[in-house]
Amino acid sequence: MSDKHVEKFYDEILCKDIKTLTEILASLSNSYRLLIGGAEEFNRITLVHRHEAEEAIDRADELGDIIDDVECELKRLIKLYLRELVCKIEIQQLYNNKHSIGNSSNIIIKELFEDVEED
Repeated sequence: MSDKHVEKFYDEILCKDIKTLTEILASLSNSYRLLIGGAEEFNRITLVHRHEAEEAIDRADELGDIIDDVECELKRLIKLYLRELVCKIEIQQLYNNKHSIGNSSNIIIKELFEDVEED
């Protein structure tokens, strides 16, 4: 595979991972809200045993820990992706500067040759 293909493949995998984690985070967050709501309802119902309400809170808390892990990994991947973008932008700017300097030097050299030929 050429460097371009490897770079594109890497970017696609990174973007796919970010998208997947974003979808997982959204789904887990919705589930977390439902679990919190269910635990709150358990606390209001007088017929529910205290340990059942505590278990509902524990389930929500455990899911909250999983959400924290997913969020941490998502932040890591986004930072990695942003670093990659910054590097690509810097490389492109260096290339553009080199290219424009090359064109400027070619123009100057042509003008010098024209001046020499006229003399």
